[in-house]
Amino acid sequence: TLEIANTSSVSPQTKEMVYKFILAINSLEFSSDGLYLAACSVKSFKIYETDSERQVPRVSRIFRLFIVDSNSEAHKATVNRIGFNKEGKWIYTAGDDKQCKIWDMRTSVCTYNVESRGTINSCMLHPNQVIFLSGGNL
Repeated sequence: TLEIANTSSVSPQTKEMVYKFILAINSLEFSSDGLYLAACSVKSFKIYETDSERQVPRVSRIFRLFIVDSNSEAHKATVNRIGFNKEGKWIYTAGDDKQCKIWDMRTSVCTYNVESRGTINSCMLHPNQVIFLSGGNL
C-alpha cells in the first residue's frame, strides 16, 4: 500500500492522510531533487511526478509504458527494488525475473540489462555512481 501523509503541520499521532493507493509496494525512492517518486510492484513500476503545488502525486507521462505488461523490455515478474542515479538521468530496477535493468529517464528505454542466476532482492549504486551492486538468491 502506498500512503502519503502530510507531516508538516500535525503531530505524528494525527497525521493528515493525503494519498492512499492500494497496491503491493516492494520499494519506494525519491529522486535526489525530490521531483519524482518511484514505486515498484508486481511486473511493473511507476514514476510519480511530485509537484509541490499538488499534494497528490500523478503518474509521470514519461513512464506510462511500464505499467503495461506487454512491453517487451518490462520485467516479467515482481520488481523488488528501484532507485535513481544521483543526477536523475536514469533509474535502475531489479526483480524476481533475474534481471537488473537501467532505464533512461528521457526516453523511457532500457539501456542496460544484466541477467543473474537467481532472483534479485536488492540492488544499489555505489556513491561513485559507476559501480552497480545486486544481491539475491541463487
